[in-house]
Amino acid sequence: MSRDQIKTKVIDIIAEMVGVDHPPAGERISEETTLDDLGFDSMDVCEIEMSLLDEFGVDFNMDGREWQTVGSIITAVDSWMNCYSDC
Repeated sequence: MSRDQIKTKVIDIIAEMVGVDHPPAGERISEETTLDDLGFDSMDVCEIEMSLLDEFGVDFNMDGREWQTVGSIITAVDSWMNCYSDC
């Protein structure tokens, strides 16, 4: 899966959480968007982790506490997917 495909899916997950339609969400939610900008708290981060597990089979085991931006989530998923396909 390409980084662009991962980006689209991650933004879709986040857009659904904040109640924004995509692709207009792509105009409001970018890789630079912080989780604070979206008003997310630790419970929202847990929900993102569960959604990533459902969508990609990725289990971050609470690594999401380190995520600051949408881009950091995309990078984490992309790295996991690349490791999984190469390992």
